[in-house]
Amino acid sequence: FKQKTAYEIPKRDWGSDVCSSDLPILDAEGTYSAAAIEGMLASLAAMPEARRVLSWRAKREICLFGTHEETGLEVKARCDALAEDDASRPVIPDLKTTDDPNFFERSATALGYHIQDAFYSSLFHGATGVWPAFIFLVVGVNEPHAVRIGSICEDVRTRAFDRVAELLRLYAIFKGRGEWPAYKMTADGEREIGRAHV
Repeated sequence: FKQKTAYEIPKRDWGSDVCSSDLPILDAEGTYSAAAIEGMLASLAAMPEARRVLSWRAKREICLFGTHEETGLEVKARCDALAEDDASRPVIPDLKTTDDPNFFERSATALGYHIQDAFYSSLFHGATGVWPAFIFLVVGVNEPHAVRIGSICEDVRTRAFDRVAELLRLYAIFKGRGEWPAYKMTADGEREIGRAHV
């Protein structure tokens, strides 16, 4: 199964096993129907900044691999794309769909997109020695398919790098123990006991 990306669809790159099979790919109607996706693509193409990002030279569906120095964990990520901007600087563009792009900033942190940015960027830096820009292309799933483009602000991004390191340390602790608790843990891997606030 090869997932189609926002970069392949406008180029009509349908050459995967799913696209050449008899299986239905898209719903006939609804949020992710062919008509809705075409509408989202048209909106992305209508915004000059988004159109420019989508036109940058890029490699699609790229896996990044690395070793977390502190823990020795082998880590990996799969990017929608790795691109070079007009000045040949590395960029990780990431397409997100949402019910309302105007609320993307409010939901981005809750959905962990700042963590995604920090994790992917760290892996890229570890492999190349260069820090990439990370750009979100956000498009509404409902008409008129509003579009926003932007990145995580630097203070949130800085805290996200710290959080990624903390999460990897916790993962290493639990991997070493062979246990996976479903309750909140402290940074050193101990169960956090909370107090009820009355």
